[in-house]
Amino acid sequence: MSLHWLFPTPVLQVDLEPHAAMAAAMQQQLEQCDARVYLHPECSDRNNLTGDLLRHAGLDQLHRMDALLWLNV
Repeated sequence: MSLHWLFPTPVLQVDLEPHAAMAAAMQQQLEQCDARVYLHPECSDRNNLTGDLLRHAGLDQLHRMDALLWLNV
């Protein structure tokens, strides 16, 4: 665990180690998201993926997806 100062904001970094099934589920979910994002013409060049572009692909709420939900606790 380490503490970083980004601008005037302290940020705590912790390395998480999910069990194999959870890691596989997260990987699968992120691969599906990746495929969905790059179907959109405005994202096809893989540049500048800002929140507004991710919202168009339905990915502005990654923290609410089933495979990633455990990270919120």
